[in-house]
Amino acid sequence: CGVCPFAKETMRTSILLAVVAHAATVVAWSGPHALFATRGAAPSLRACPREVPASARGVHMSTQDRRSFLAAASSLALGLALPATAGAATVNGDFGTKVIGATLSVVNAVAGGSAKEFAAMQAAGELAPGAALAGFDLSLYEAVKYAAVKAPATKDPRAGLRLSIPSKVADNLYKVAVDSGINPKVYDARGDGLSNAGKGGVVKGMKGLLDGLAKKGLLDDATVDAAGYDEAKWQQANPATLKVSIKNPAGAAARTQLEADQVGLDCDVISSIIVGYLKACKVVAVPEKAVTAEGVTITLKVSWAGRSRQKATMERRANDKLNAARQFTKEDKE
Repeated sequence: CGVCPFAKETMRTSILLAVVAHAATVVAWSGPHALFATRGAAPSLRACPREVPASARGVHMSTQDRRSFLAAASSLALGLALPATAGAATVNGDFGTKVIGATLSVVNAVAGGSAKEFAAMQAAGELAPGAALAGFDLSLYEAVKYAAVKAPATKDPRAGLRLSIPSKVADNLYKVAVDSGINPKVYDARGDGLSNAGKGGVVKGMKGLLDGLAKKGLLDDATVDAAGYDEAKWQQANPATLKVSIKNPAGAAARTQLEADQVGLDCDVISSIIVGYLKACKVVAVPEKAVTAEGVTITLKVSWAGRSRQKATMERRANDKLNAARQFTKEDKE
């Protein structure tokens, strides 16, 4: 086109300078999480403006320097445009290790597993996912797949060990949260209600729990919706519904891969910890999860954990009747 090779290379240098300057501006204005704004979608750099920034004008380099710069700038631009991971929260390393350890301890106690067997299956690749996972997602996947191996599905679910695992995992993971400094106030929701007469109660405790989990890197943000709760009906032992919206939960990639590989078991760490907290508040909770654009929505069907209380009430009423009968007999004899 009548343009000398040196002019072409200079123009290429200027364009890449503009790309890098534009990318740096995006990062500076948007903060460290700018590249992960949309979960699951890799952001791309926009086309650079026609005019080269003033900072890039009049830059003179030797041919070798220009080539070195072009290679470095190309790598930087590619790295900015195609991040390795996107969307999921980053779990605190020590907390993540405790979560995995607590999950495996349930498998060992319920299904007869062992750390030695788990390590051997890891080394042999028997717990490997069907697609690449890393970090917390890989560890969670391996732990759940190990549980599935040790507690295989049975024709009659009641005859197997799988039904025993979720409840015990919830207890263990809630204990890990408490031992790690996350201490939401515990209520007796059967007497105090879920809102403690509008003062917060269990609903407020759940929000405190989720805030603590966010600090540990299990999620970015969460909201608790108690619109489906009626205090008067709850006090009469009627069930209720709570909704928890989680933004960018950790472990989402592991859960997706567990489903894709048809492992048959699932372990949602966040909902397990919530269930453990509610159990401590004398509430039975059955979670149902739905994936959203920003993360996951957990619908909790909650009811009284009232068997012990009902038993005590029945015994008290029986004793009252017995005492009344004795009193009547005594008065009749007199």
